[in-house]
Amino acid sequence: MNNLDAIALIALKQTKGIGNVRINTILYNYHPHALFNYSKSKLRQVLQINNPYIIDEFRRPKNRNIAEIEYRKIIDKKINFIDIKNESYPNKLKNIYDPPPFILTKGSTHGQKPIFISIVGTRKPNHEAASIVEELLQGIKHLNPIIVSGLAYGVDTLAHKFSLENNLSTIGVLGSGFDHFYPKSNIDLSKKMIAQGGAIVSEHFLSECPNRENFPKRNRIVAGMSDCTIVIQSAVKGGSLLTADLASGYGREVFAFPGSIKDPIYRGTHKMIKEHKAGLIEGPEDLITQMNWGDIPLQGIKQMMIFDDLSNEESKIYKKVAEFGKVHIDQLAMSLQMNPFTLNAFLLSMELRNIIKVLPGRHFTI
Repeated sequence: MNNLDAIALIALKQTKGIGNVRINTILYNYHPHALFNYSKSKLRQVLQINNPYIIDEFRRPKNRNIAEIEYRKIIDKKINFIDIKNESYPNKLKNIYDPPPFILTKGSTHGQKPIFISIVGTRKPNHEAASIVEELLQGIKHLNPIIVSGLAYGVDTLAHKFSLENNLSTIGVLGSGFDHFYPKSNIDLSKKMIAQGGAIVSEHFLSECPNRENFPKRNRIVAGMSDCTIVIQSAVKGGSLLTADLASGYGREVFAFPGSIKDPIYRGTHKMIKEHKAGLIEGPEDLITQMNWGDIPLQGIKQMMIFDDLSNEESKIYKKVAEFGKVHIDQLAMSLQMNPFTLNAFLLSMELRNIIKVLPGRHFTI
């Protein structure tokens, strides 16, 4: 991506009323910098926005100047600007409903690596959490997964630290800009993560503070980057359960560790298991079995069968469903950029031929 396109993306994102889905549509269909030269009527047509205030706000010279300054700071600080079409952009993150049009990163995002696992949990874990995380990572390190978490206090920090101890790359997702790193106590940890082949990721502008509304956005990236999300410990309410709900909504697997029924720190995980929102796991073997990673430890995806009678469209659908593992029809249509009615006809034909399977809630799997 050239500098002008990057500046245009920043200008779009900082314009109130223009969201990620709309920006991604622009990115896939236009050269973003061309928007700077469009008339008001052309912009209304391209952006599909009738509100004249939003159009005027984007067209203001000051808006472009601020975007240029922001991009210059990003480059000066040696931070990577990675748009959604870049091969370094995390592959699975592209397939959620509203992926960030671009992310800012330090280190390697391992965009095409096969196995990503998110580990989340309470900010105030009990003494058992460290042993659970340590045993889990020791038992799966032969798979060479990328471990993702939110760099927060508690279980997040444990996930990153034990990843490093097991020579695994780990990615931390910020709920703030790089100029307001939070929590500051994990700055040294983040440097070690980058040095060991991992990364720090943010979708926020550099000066953005760690505001409360940013953390659900952070959680969707943590969930969206991974094949599965594992909750170690959680109370009945908390960011970990939100991350798990998001992961499930994206068609990803969710797992939780059980604990003492008398300890309130496990009530959230028990609730998820009872409501069938998470699979119960007690160790690394359970995770490997339930994710079908035992026979193909270096590939990290289910082995796909070969069908000779698939059309080009059906082949694309099959590969995308296999990539997700489990996916809702709306998410599949958006990922394939296919009309839902057309997609539904293909899915019905493939279901009747036992190529794919329909799951409750209009989800599909191979």
